[in-house]
Amino acid sequence: MLVVAIEDASNKSNAEKVIRNFEEFVSPRLSSFRKGIIHTDLNGHNIILKQDPTGSAYHVAGFIDFNDSIQTCIVFELGVSLAHIMRDMLRPAVTDTVELVGPLVSGYNSVLPLTPDELDSLYHIVLARSVFLAINAERVCRTDPANTAHVISSISKSWAFVHAMLSIPSILYNLENASRKAD
Repeated sequence: MLVVAIEDASNKSNAEKVIRNFEEFVSPRLSSFRKGIIHTDLNGHNIILKQDPTGSAYHVAGFIDFNDSIQTCIVFELGVSLAHIMRDMLRPAVTDTVELVGPLVSGYNSVLPLTPDELDSLYHIVLARSVFLAINAERVCRTDPANTAHVISSISKSWAFVHAMLSIPSILYNLENASRKAD
């Protein structure tokens, strides 16, 4: 298991908790999740934006970097995007971060409505992706020192986000209801 590679005891404990929770809450529901081809890395570096003619807004014009595309659970796409966005936008009050992504969840839900099982699992999917991002960044630092500068900030941001999400019991409720508040 990748957790053995985590050196910090607190981070290792948090990763183990996230993995246990994923196995307990998400794994039993996987067969009910809708499947499809997903990008698996939709983040700010892989989304092309185009400014509208008035210059007052941007719209998604396309996506790049399809190297990691796979067939899997569709809800993982939203979870991956939320993990990247929420980690990069982490506010001192993590509940504020959740409120900021409400419109994204709402927009996604308006086009491809989440099933109850998918919505109930979203929190654990976001956390699992965040742990993966941190572990992968630590691995890159150890195995590819030339790339360390590229990923070093990802390690601290990812672990800070995981810690913040785990420290607030009500965060699950807030994430599940963020889309309803944005409507």
